Amino acid sequence: MPKKTREEKIAAQLRRLKQQIASQEIGPQEVPDTKTPPVSSPTISLDSLAIKSPAATPLAKPKLDRYSYSYVSSDLKKIAVLAAAMIIFEISVNLTLRTDFAKLLLRSFGIDLG
Repeated sequence: MPKKTREEKIAAQLRRLKQQIASQEIGPQEVPDTKTPPVSSPTISLDSLAIKSPAATPLAKPKLDRYSYSYVSSDLKKIAVLAAAMIIFEISVNLTLRTDFAKLLLRSFGIDLG
């Protein structure tokens, strides 16, 4: 969905203002009289909205705050522990898949495959 242009935003703001003015003139419990002509809402122009252009207001630079990076060291420790655990797991899987090592391991537990 494309973004709205400035003109579309201003037109939408004008519609909302007209609806607010109309709702203030005719309350929710009042019923308009059909014999009298409807009251015309005052005209609203773009000049009366007093919308500031972006160039008129300078952009405020955010104040540079000191950020806390204490979580980085704890995250690095977790990463190191998990990486070491995975490497040990891969080495153990690799060694157990070799038949000689598996036979040696099974013999140490008293199981002989033949």
